[in-house]
Amino acid sequence: MNQALTYCAAAIAGYLMGNIQFAVIFSRILHNDDVRRHGSGNAGSTNMLRVYGVKAGVVTFIGDLIKGTGAVLLGRAIGGQEAAYCAALGVVTGHCWPVFFRFKGGKGVASSLGAAVMLNPFWGLIAGAAGIVVVLITRTISPASLTGFTVYLIIALIFGSTLWDKIAAALLFAIVVYRHRENIVRLIQGKEAAVFAKADKQNK
Repeated sequence: MNQALTYCAAAIAGYLMGNIQFAVIFSRILHNDDVRRHGSGNAGSTNMLRVYGVKAGVVTFIGDLIKGTGAVLLGRAIGGQEAAYCAALGVVTGHCWPVFFRFKGGKGVASSLGAAVMLNPFWGLIAGAAGIVVVLITRTISPASLTGFTVYLIIALIFGSTLWDKIAAALLFAIVVYRHRENIVRLIQGKEAAVFAKADKQNK
Protein backbone atom coordinates (compact mmCIF):
# COMPACT_ATOMS: atom_id res chain seq x y z
CA MET A 1 0.00 0.00 0.00
CA ASN A 2 1.52 3.34 -1.00
CA GLN A 3 1.78 6.24 1.42
CA ALA A 4 -1.27 8.18 0.22
CA LEU A 5 -3.50 5.12 0.45
CA THR A 6 -2.14 4.36 3.91
CA TYR A 7 -3.04 7.85 5.11
CA CYS A 8 -6.50 7.61 3.54
CA ALA A 9 -7.09 4.21 5.13
CA ALA A 10 -6.10 5.58 8.55
CA ALA A 11 -8.35 8.63 8.14
CA ILE A 12 -11.31 6.48 7.06
CA ALA A 13 -10.75 4.04 9.92
CA GLY A 14 -10.65 6.96 12.35
CA TYR A 15 -13.78 8.47 10.84
CA LEU A 16 -15.70 5.21 11.23
CA MET A 17 -14.59 4.97 14.86
CA GLY A 18 -15.80 8.52 15.34
CA ASN A 19 -19.25 7.40 14.26
CA ILE A 20 -19.56 5.46 17.51
CA GLN A 21 -21.73 7.99 19.32
CA PHE A 22 -21.62 7.12 23.00
CA ALA A 23 -24.03 9.90 23.91
CA VAL A 24 -26.67 8.47 21.59
CA ILE A 25 -25.96 4.88 22.66
CA PHE A 26 -26.03 5.62 26.40
CA SER A 27 -29.11 7.85 26.21
CA ARG A 28 -31.01 5.16 24.32
CA ILE A 29 -29.90 2.28 26.56
CA LEU A 30 -30.16 4.05 29.90
CA HIS A 31 -33.02 6.48 29.27
CA ASN A 32 -34.83 5.11 26.21
CA ASP A 33 -34.29 8.51 24.66
CA ASP A 34 -32.06 10.38 22.22
CA VAL A 35 -30.02 13.14 23.82
CA ARG A 36 -29.99 15.03 20.54
CA ARG A 37 -33.67 15.87 21.11
CA HIS A 38 -32.75 17.94 24.14
CA GLY A 39 -30.57 20.82 25.21
CA SER A 40 -28.10 21.90 22.55
CA GLY A 41 -28.98 18.97 20.29
CA ASN A 42 -25.39 17.74 20.35
CA ALA A 43 -24.39 14.13 20.93
CA GLY A 44 -21.65 14.93 23.40
CA SER A 45 -20.75 14.71 27.06
CA THR A 46 -21.72 18.31 27.87
CA ASN A 47 -25.25 17.85 26.59
CA MET A 48 -25.46 14.49 28.37
CA LEU A 49 -24.42 16.24 31.58
CA ARG A 50 -26.97 18.98 31.05
CA VAL A 51 -29.84 16.63 30.23
CA TYR A 52 -29.20 13.56 32.38
CA GLY A 53 -26.72 14.68 35.04
CA VAL A 54 -23.08 14.40 36.02
CA LYS A 55 -22.76 10.60 35.86
CA ALA A 56 -24.10 10.45 32.32
CA GLY A 57 -21.78 13.26 31.26
CA VAL A 58 -18.70 11.65 32.80
CA VAL A 59 -19.39 8.21 31.32
CA THR A 60 -19.91 9.73 27.88
CA PHE A 61 -16.75 11.83 28.17
CA ILE A 62 -14.70 8.75 29.07
CA GLY A 63 -16.15 6.79 26.16
CA ASP A 64 -15.35 9.55 23.68
CA LEU A 65 -11.89 10.02 25.19
CA ILE A 66 -11.10 6.33 24.72
CA LYS A 67 -12.46 6.54 21.18
CA GLY A 68 -9.90 9.24 20.39
CA THR A 69 -7.01 7.29 21.87
CA GLY A 70 -8.11 4.10 20.12
CA ALA A 71 -8.20 5.81 16.73
CA VAL A 72 -4.64 7.06 17.12
CA LEU A 73 -3.43 3.59 18.12
CA LEU A 74 -5.21 2.09 15.12
CA GLY A 75 -3.74 4.69 12.77
CA ARG A 76 -0.28 4.08 14.18
CA ALA A 77 -0.70 0.34 13.59
CA ILE A 78 -1.81 1.00 10.01
CA GLY A 79 1.04 3.27 8.99
CA GLY A 80 3.10 4.80 11.77
CA GLN A 81 2.94 8.23 13.35
CA GLU A 82 1.88 10.11 10.23
CA ALA A 83 -1.07 7.77 9.76
CA ALA A 84 -1.88 8.26 13.44
CA TYR A 85 -2.33 11.99 12.78
CA CYS A 86 -4.71 11.15 9.91
CA ALA A 87 -6.70 8.80 12.13
CA ALA A 88 -6.87 11.46 14.85
CA LEU A 89 -8.37 14.00 12.48
CA GLY A 90 -10.66 11.30 11.10
CA VAL A 91 -12.07 10.29 14.49
CA VAL A 92 -12.80 13.89 15.48
CA THR A 93 -14.48 14.56 12.13
CA GLY A 94 -16.50 11.36 12.49
CA HIS A 95 -17.55 12.31 16.00
CA CYS A 96 -18.68 15.79 14.96
CA TRP A 97 -20.30 14.78 11.66
CA PRO A 98 -21.20 11.06 11.83
CA VAL A 99 -22.63 9.72 8.60
CA PHE A 100 -24.49 6.95 10.43
CA PHE A 101 -26.25 9.45 12.70
CA ARG A 102 -27.35 11.96 10.05
CA PHE A 103 -24.23 14.06 10.64
CA LYS A 104 -25.50 15.14 14.07
CA GLY A 105 -22.67 14.47 16.49
CA GLY A 106 -20.87 16.17 19.34
CA LYS A 107 -18.40 19.00 19.52
CA GLY A 108 -15.29 16.85 19.45
CA VAL A 109 -13.65 17.88 22.70
CA ALA A 110 -13.27 14.51 24.43
CA SER A 111 -12.27 12.64 21.28
CA SER A 112 -9.83 15.45 20.39
CA LEU A 113 -8.31 15.32 23.85
CA GLY A 114 -7.94 11.55 23.71
CA ALA A 115 -6.27 11.81 20.32
CA ALA A 116 -4.02 14.67 21.47
CA VAL A 117 -2.82 12.75 24.52
CA MET A 118 -1.91 9.75 22.37
CA LEU A 119 -0.21 11.83 19.69
CA ASN A 120 1.84 13.95 22.10
CA PRO A 121 1.23 12.81 25.70
CA PHE A 122 2.93 15.69 27.49
CA TRP A 123 1.25 18.37 25.35
CA GLY A 124 -2.13 16.69 25.66
CA LEU A 125 -1.87 16.42 29.44
CA ILE A 126 -0.90 20.09 29.74
CA ALA A 127 -3.88 21.07 27.56
CA GLY A 128 -6.17 18.88 29.62
CA ALA A 129 -4.86 20.36 32.87
CA ALA A 130 -5.44 23.88 31.54
CA GLY A 131 -9.01 22.94 30.69
CA ILE A 132 -9.59 21.48 34.17
CA VAL A 133 -8.33 24.67 35.82
CA VAL A 134 -10.76 26.76 33.75
CA VAL A 135 -13.65 24.39 34.56
CA LEU A 136 -12.92 24.67 38.28
CA ILE A 137 -12.80 28.45 38.07
CA THR A 138 -15.78 29.08 35.78
CA ARG A 139 -17.90 25.94 36.29
CA THR A 140 -18.47 26.22 32.55
CA ILE A 141 -17.41 23.75 29.87
CA SER A 142 -16.98 25.78 26.69
CA PRO A 143 -14.23 28.18 27.87
CA ALA A 144 -12.36 25.20 29.30
CA SER A 145 -12.53 23.38 25.96
CA LEU A 146 -11.40 26.44 24.02
CA THR A 147 -8.61 27.17 26.48
CA GLY A 148 -7.31 23.61 26.41
CA PHE A 149 -6.98 23.47 22.65
CA THR A 150 -5.59 26.98 22.44
CA VAL A 151 -2.84 25.82 24.80
CA TYR A 152 -2.30 22.68 22.73
CA LEU A 153 -1.98 24.72 19.53
CA ILE A 154 0.48 27.17 21.08
CA ILE A 155 2.67 24.34 22.38
CA ALA A 156 2.62 22.61 19.00
CA LEU A 157 3.53 25.79 17.13
CA ILE A 158 6.44 26.50 19.48
CA PHE A 159 7.78 23.04 20.16
CA GLY A 160 6.45 20.91 17.31
CA SER A 161 9.34 19.24 15.54
CA THR A 162 7.41 18.28 12.41
CA LEU A 163 4.86 19.91 10.13
CA TRP A 164 2.46 17.13 11.10
CA ASP A 165 2.55 18.34 14.71
CA LYS A 166 1.60 21.86 13.76
CA ILE A 167 -1.01 21.05 11.12
CA ALA A 168 -2.80 18.47 13.26
CA ALA A 169 -2.90 20.83 16.25
CA ALA A 170 -4.19 23.67 14.07
CA LEU A 171 -6.93 21.50 12.56
CA LEU A 172 -8.03 20.11 15.94
CA PHE A 173 -8.15 23.67 17.26
CA ALA A 174 -10.13 24.85 14.22
CA ILE A 175 -12.70 22.05 14.58
CA VAL A 176 -13.19 22.71 18.29
CA VAL A 177 -13.56 26.45 17.72
CA TYR A 178 -15.99 25.95 14.83
CA ARG A 179 -18.12 23.53 16.82
CA HIS A 180 -18.20 26.04 19.68
CA ARG A 181 -19.05 29.06 17.54
CA GLU A 182 -22.47 29.50 19.19
CA ASN A 183 -20.91 29.12 22.64
CA ILE A 184 -18.37 31.80 21.76
CA VAL A 185 -21.16 34.21 20.87
CA ARG A 186 -22.90 33.47 24.19
CA LEU A 187 -19.63 33.93 26.08
CA ILE A 188 -19.14 37.34 24.47
CA GLN A 189 -22.71 38.25 25.38
CA GLY A 190 -22.31 36.92 28.92
CA LYS A 191 -25.11 34.40 28.39
CA GLU A 192 -23.23 31.09 28.50
CA ALA A 193 -24.72 28.79 31.13
CA ALA A 194 -22.66 27.35 33.98
CA VAL A 195 -23.45 23.75 33.11
CA PHE A 196 -21.99 22.17 36.24
CA ALA A 197 -24.09 24.37 38.46
CA LYS A 198 -27.24 23.10 36.75
CA ALA A 199 -26.07 19.51 36.90
CA ASP A 200 -25.27 19.83 40.60
CA LYS A 201 -28.82 20.99 41.30
CA GLN A 202 -30.28 18.09 39.27
CA ASN A 203 -28.33 15.55 41.33
CA LYS A 204 -29.21 16.92 44.78
